[in-house]
Amino acid sequence: MDLSTLPIIDAHAHPLVVEGGAPDTADLIRPLTEARREAQAEAASCVSVGAAIRELAGFFGVSSDVGAVVTAARAAREGDEGRADLTRRILAQARIEALVIDDGYPPANALPLDLPAMGEECGDVAIHRALRIERVAERLIAKEKTFDGFRHALQKELTGLRDRGIVSLKSIIGYRGGLEVEPRADIDAAKTAFEDRPKRLDGLAARPLLDWLFHEALAACAREDVPLQIHAGFGDRDIDLRTADPSALKPLLDTGAAADARIVILHAAYPHVAQAAWLATVFEEVWVDFSLVTLQLGPILENVLQTLLAGAPARKVVYGSDASLLPEAFWVAAAQTRRALGHVLDGWIDRGVLDREAARALAEDLLAGNARRLYGI
Repeated sequence: MDLSTLPIIDAHAHPLVVEGGAPDTADLIRPLTEARREAQAEAASCVSVGAAIRELAGFFGVSSDVGAVVTAARAAREGDEGRADLTRRILAQARIEALVIDDGYPPANALPLDLPAMGEECGDVAIHRALRIERVAERLIAKEKTFDGFRHALQKELTGLRDRGIVSLKSIIGYRGGLEVEPRADIDAAKTAFEDRPKRLDGLAARPLLDWLFHEALAACAREDVPLQIHAGFGDRDIDLRTADPSALKPLLDTGAAADARIVILHAAYPHVAQAAWLATVFEEVWVDFSLVTLQLGPILENVLQTLLAGAPARKVVYGSDASLLPEAFWVAAAQTRRALGHVLDGWIDRGVLDREAARALAEDLLAGNARRLYGI
């Protein structure tokens, strides 16, 4: 099934970085793997990285050798086009209409573009913001001397979100100790953790404070009518995959603490894909975003989509890239997704699981329609 004409809303991505010279091989590979820089030479031999390089080779019209792709990427920046024009061409050819950007990554020392600058570089593509709550808390906890002052400042920051272009909150609690969040907020324990923070290197290292912050975010999402994105599964080199299983959220969900909000499990929680799909089926407030799998695991993306779509309501599955740093990453994720989704739908049509009209409608929802409803954009 040819999905090349369907629009995309990329519901989970990060800023590009300030242009610091033409990319080398390491720059090109960095968004395609979780490997540390010193291990990227080995990572380049991964089939998934090779598949991504071939997608870029097709875009630039060169051989699939990584050196040829790097040369083409450098030439596009150094010639008349420049990176801004290259970015616009990539987004236009990928038919990306809107981006939801978490600007809490990359860190400031990596020189990310701010959102107005990224909006200029992306041209006609609409830019929306996902606000990372831990970044907000880190900034406020360094300024406020009392817990009450911190709490009131946080509540102020989490008010009037849509008026500031924020269409989602986001939590990385899964990478700060796991997804087994206390089912009920304990404000007394959070206050104690706040008051003990001079003894700690990081005021947010205390789990009671993190759990309380998560509940504050849920309450803000319900009040402000925005979803809460939650990192799950892979996506950071320092995580413990055992504690990043989204099924750890079930005790909290069973209490109804999130019933008035919407939770978006990011990255399809890979490798815990079936668990994410099951939660989206059991709990009305749970959705699944399959970002990063689109970028880094192209050769098995069909398997991920089959598991998600067989186990979760299709209306609650959302496309994302988790692309950052280089505009080429947005192309890789979109191209690999169109191909994988087209193959999955063709197979289901051949087996009589779906007719062609229903398959086309499903593709339209996954690539853009569901995100449009979820984020109100």
